Amino acid sequence: MTRIRDLRPSPAMVVALVALSVALAGSASALPGRNRVKRDDIARNSVQSSDIRKNAIRTRHIKKHQVTRSRIAKRSIDSALVADDSLTGADVLESSLAKVPDADKLDGKDSSQFVGGTRLAPFTLAGGETKEIYKVGSLTLAARCTISPGGDSALVLISTAQDNSAFQGDASANSDLDTTDPEGERSFLLAGPAASGTPAFARVADGFAIAPDGSVVNGASLYAGVNVLGSGGRCLFGGNVVS
Repeated sequence: MTRIRDLRPSPAMVVALVALSVALAGSASALPGRNRVKRDDIARNSVQSSDIRKNAIRTRHIKKHQVTRSRIAKRSIDSALVADDSLTGADVLESSLAKVPDADKLDGKDSSQFVGGTRLAPFTLAGGETKEIYKVGSLTLAARCTISPGGDSALVLISTAQDNSAFQGDASANSDLDTTDPEGERSFLLAGPAASGTPAFARVADGFAIAPDGSVVNGASLYAGVNVLGSGGRCLFGGNVVS
């Protein structure tokens, strides 16, 4: 009896065993959540890029509107990342644009070849024929073809319905233009005279006229030729006229 009594734990041992049991029970209850770390328990900047598995962060993990312009690396967005037709004129700062190479050309041709105004489609006249080709206000241009033993020529004449008009032509030294001026003083463009059957060609360089009513004629690229393009005995006309 005395031996059994001697094997009983002391009060201190009982207290120690109870404390151990409680501690073990608490640890067991915490085990299921041991991998759950609250955001508040993570020290600021304690997670580094090396701690994140490659390709682990997806679009769904980024909060909307959280990636700002300052966080985007320069030159990281190129044309491949911009949707087709997504940029408009409002997105372009016009003052930052430089002149487009060859902007003064169209299909390789200089802009002077695309002068505005009225284009006269090429046409021909036989000897002795005359044709009105352009009229604005009181000013009129007419084409005439001359084929004769004395010389072949293609001529553009100017006339006015108002006295005291003025003009400068390729084949006339007269600058005053009146309603009664003879043809010899109204030559706007002349190709020739050339020996019979000999080609002659001319293009307006200074053809310009103005009338008191404000009418203006600019010969621009008006041209005339005789016996050209294999058409002997005929005159060729065409080009542009600007008002």
